[in-house]
Amino acid sequence: MSHPTPARPPETVPSPAGPGTGEGRRRRHPRTARGISVGTTAGSAALLLAALLLPDRLDLLAPPAFLRLPGEGILLVAVLLVLPGRARRVTAVLAGAALGVLTLVKCLDMGFYSALQRPFDLVLDWILLDDAADYVRESFGRTSEVLAIAGALLLAVAVPVVTVLALVRLAERMARRRPPAGRTALVLAV
Repeated sequence: MSHPTPARPPETVPSPAGPGTGEGRRRRHPRTARGISVGTTAGSAALLLAALLLPDRLDLLAPPAFLRLPGEGILLVAVLLVLPGRARRVTAVLAGAALGVLTLVKCLDMGFYSALQRPFDLVLDWILLDDAADYVRESFGRTSEVLAIAGALLLAVAVPVVTVLALVRLAERMARRRPPAGRTALVLAV
């Protein structure tokens, strides 16, 4: 005599907005999600503003250097506001990468101005970076040289990546709120 097998309850499949996803957390904690979103956007704007206003010499690195509005930033905002979706993202990525590389060059200029009283030459001064690595090795050892080179390479990659992410975030935020963003850019331009 065979016994009927009990029916199994259907397996539950987590929904895309379930507890393990970001969307589910956003629904459960909307104030926290809103605060994180606003904070990330404000941080992105502050980072990009600092990158645009960063001077190329240490003696100019003071709070007054960051108290102006960069015209190129306002122009970039205007361009990003008028471009359609895909072109806006491509422009944001390219402009963010360029701003990241420019920030790195400004940092190199700071070092060269403080040591050699001249800016970094993009064509001829790369050999001096090898001399700097030798100096670190002779002064602090091989491990310090390797760590310094690894840190420099990490920064050389991280700075452009972070500026790209920040500019893409701001471009998408501005695109969602075109009229207020356009009015703000117009007021800042004046």
